[in-house]
Amino acid sequence: MLSDAELTLCAALGLPTFRTGHTLHLKPVVIVADAHRTIRHVLYPVTDATAAMKEALRLAAGVTSRFVR
Repeated sequence: MLSDAELTLCAALGLPTFRTGHTLHLKPVVIVADAHRTIRHVLYPVTDATAAMKEALRLAAGVTSRFVR
């Protein structure tokens, strides 16, 4: 989990957003990165947060196991 309060990462990656009034919000997206900060998986759209987190943990386990020696 990370915070992108200033939307720097959002802008750099072109992440999906929506606006309500004068406020810009991020649409739910799950990004799985490896130890070298390389994005390995992206889950979008996220319609079921619980299922998305379970899938992200499963994917992350596969990513980290490649770096364990």
